[in-house]
Amino acid sequence: MRHQSWLDIIIASLRDDTPVARLVIISAKGSAPREAGAEAYVTQQSQSGTIGGGTLEFEAVHIARRTTADSTDKPQTGFRRLIRDFALGPDLGQCCGGHVRLLIEIFNPSCLEALIAIKEANAPAYCHDLGTQQIATPHHKIASGLCYDQKKEQLILADNPAPTPVYIYGAGHVGQALIAVTNALYIDRIWVDTSRDRFPNEAPSDVTIVPASDMSIIAAHAPKDAIHIVMTYAHHLDEAICQALLAKGDFAHLGLIGSNTKKARFAKHFAAAGIGQEMIDRLNCPIGLADIKDKSPAHVALSIAGQIAVWLERP
Repeated sequence: MRHQSWLDIIIASLRDDTPVARLVIISAKGSAPREAGAEAYVTQQSQSGTIGGGTLEFEAVHIARRTTADSTDKPQTGFRRLIRDFALGPDLGQCCGGHVRLLIEIFNPSCLEALIAIKEANAPAYCHDLGTQQIATPHHKIASGLCYDQKKEQLILADNPAPTPVYIYGAGHVGQALIAVTNALYIDRIWVDTSRDRFPNEAPSDVTIVPASDMSIIAAHAPKDAIHIVMTYAHHLDEAICQALLAKGDFAHLGLIGSNTKKARFAKHFAAAGIGQEMIDRLNCPIGLADIKDKSPAHVALSIAGQIAVWLERP
């Protein structure tokens, strides 16, 4: 998934002369379907992202589209901001018992010039004055997360962070299945194997294909805090990649397809190469969720994707 800030998304839509609404959960209490900061983008014909689905999202999207249609008739305003509170109870046909406060911002093409100017500030975050009808302004005091000051009626939202790089070594059956099931995760997938002909003829456009005769070189030059999933067609290749990563030591997570026996054998070799036990213990093998037992490529891929999702939540 390529990195796009909220400004990129909205500017692209307005350049196509398409009004767009941004929906952001300001706060969520009780059994809400999504957390504060979850967002979606809505036009009259499409939607990307989600604030949780179900009746809540249906009602919010309806409000956004109705307001967008109304504001299109008032090009001199260009921008509108709404705050809506939703009790997740019988009125919405739900029994969750939670509460969601939602920000809805409507952007028309007349906002385009102002948004381009805001983007030029290249700020890490943006301040939304909820009591006004002014477009968000650059904010430089926080670099991540969300800060909601209800008394001041201010919401400070960090820009979308770059997706976590996930290196997938191996384009076999499991590798192809893993690419298929990780499409919706907020990750940047780099797919590595020994030659181009080992990859399928077609791959998702957001996946970076890297043919490399020595995959351990790619591993050694990967950016810090990346996730690495190793599952090549040969154990000696797996071992070389893992050793390069353990020697470097600046990865977020390292998963290896295989068994406890495979890990024990590799661990002896790593120790002989001077890699400390604390670092060796960071090798997750067998990779995946233990509750998924089936060994078909589809199930193994789902198991690994589930493990990646856990790592993304608890980096």
